[in-house]
Amino acid sequence: MKKLTSKIGKQFGGYALIKTDLEFSSYVFGRAAELSERAEPPAGELFPNFEQNLSAAHPRLRAGGTVTFESAKSNPQDFDKRAYFEAGIVAYAKCFNSNMRTRLSQDIFKGALAPQKELHLWCMEIRNSHIAHADLRLERSYAGINLVEDASFGKRPSGLLAAMLARRNVPNTQTLTELSRHCELIIEHYLGPQLDKTAREIREQMLRLPKEQFDALPDYVLEDPATEFPSDSRWPQNN
Repeated sequence: MKKLTSKIGKQFGGYALIKTDLEFSSYVFGRAAELSERAEPPAGELFPNFEQNLSAAHPRLRAGGTVTFESAKSNPQDFDKRAYFEAGIVAYAKCFNSNMRTRLSQDIFKGALAPQKELHLWCMEIRNSHIAHADLRLERSYAGINLVEDASFGKRPSGLLAAMLARRNVPNTQTLTELSRHCELIIEHYLGPQLDKTAREIREQMLRLPKEQFDALPDYVLEDPATEFPSDSRWPQNN
């Protein structure tokens, strides 16, 4: 096998990589949708020791002390959905990243893909403004203090302090399903045809190439992607 270093050869490889990213995004959006359809655990299972902790803290509260509870009312299922959703958004946005050698343009959203443009822009906004933390409109955190009724002084702070987190981790099941299908439609209506087109052009070029030039092409050698990661020597060894 020979390694094609021409512009169209690199384009074909880039399209193939983008296809893999879109397939990954479609899969993880679908997994998040499946998790969204499952029943949420009962509230008591999320905070099994809340009543016991509150009872134990009662003397301290009466003495004017403060007890803090921090919770986003999350559970492992929420974390899994968020992991799938955000992984899908990051992989999707990478396909349109202007820094990539081969990338997709939002101009592809025409014809059969025209109805998908709005969802594409939403995905890019989520990636740039929320997941990349350029804008935190989708998550807030507030401190709250619990008030109790006092016969002599009216309402007064009990000392029970809570951090109240308001975050929209993932969209609803319908949107997640639409996102999964969105990626499939891009592959079906644009990326697949582009791969076929560039493949035909490459084959035609190779058939016209003189034998001596074809033989002079570099041999393809499978590279180990792991070599591109930081060396293990940068991290302390666990004994």
